[in-house]
Amino acid sequence: MARAKSAAALSLGVAFLCACGGGGSGGGSSFSGGAASSSSSGASSSSASSSSTSLASSSSSSSSSSSSSASSSSSSASAQYPADVLAGLTAWKLQLPTGPSTSATEVPQPQLATFAVTPWFTLSADKTMAVFRANAGGSRTSTNTAYARSELREMVPPGTTAAAWDCNSATRAMHVEQVLTHTPTVKAQASIGQIHDDSNDNLMLFYRGPSGANGTSDTGTIVVYQNNHATMVTLDTAYHLGDKMAVDVTVTGGTMSVHYQNLTTGKTADAPAVAFSGVIGQCYFKAGVYVQSCSTTDSNGNTNAECVAKALSSYDTADAYAELGISKLTLQ
Repeated sequence: MARAKSAAALSLGVAFLCACGGGGSGGGSSFSGGAASSSSSGASSSSASSSSTSLASSSSSSSSSSSSSASSSSSSASAQYPADVLAGLTAWKLQLPTGPSTSATEVPQPQLATFAVTPWFTLSADKTMAVFRANAGGSRTSTNTAYARSELREMVPPGTTAAAWDCNSATRAMHVEQVLTHTPTVKAQASIGQIHDDSNDNLMLFYRGPSGANGTSDTGTIVVYQNNHATMVTLDTAYHLGDKMAVDVTVTGGTMSVHYQNLTTGKTADAPAVAFSGVIGQCYFKAGVYVQSCSTTDSNGNTNAECVAKALSSYDTADAYAELGISKLTLQ
């Protein structure tokens, strides 16, 4: 199948499912109703708010509420907000890379149904995808993580209670269709879906870009990490930014498994069932983008101590970012 020439020209997203990484369960600064602002509360440079590969449109403010089922939605020409193409997002809350440095902004329901903020959470120009962007200098969800995110955290519909299911006995599944379009260049890595418990990265779908990445047209590798990186399964060694993917994550009988499809190239792969290990508390899914790069000084001008502690040879700038579009998201 021919590869899409430009992420901006895509009319469909790709699929995926998962949950969030370290510190993802921490409480952040809550968005307190009203219309969504058209810019983030954290500082960002012009390169973080515009890109030739950007999927985002000018939809960036909220008004009247809308909602539908908690599972999935087909694209609609009448969509006004990101939630409109994902069934109102009634089973989710949103975590953003904005707000105080270690208490990132969270947007719960019912505000999320009619929320958008440029460039972090927007409706794609063709109104088929919710677009998530997280920058290396973004606000984090706690003091325990170096990285920022623009991610959905699973909730119990209608979205006011946090989902918390038993990793060892629950039967759960998530399907998501999505496309990764942009990454930082110094450390071209992003988590694009997870299962998380109260402390651990139980499962992480992960993109690793090449050395010398340009962030817009690279070919990298998609892998799955399980049980805090104890095991790794390679799913796709030739994932090109802009390729559409579909991912199914299944939890049953105390195990987790992944089925992956690159809808652009036709590549399919599986991460066979692996037992959960060392679970702390309860589990939940997350979907969206959790950038795996950081800057030592964040967009608020504060030192990111967790980032400094990594003692990397070089760092991305605060405005370097990862961007992901999701066109379908289903929970079972």
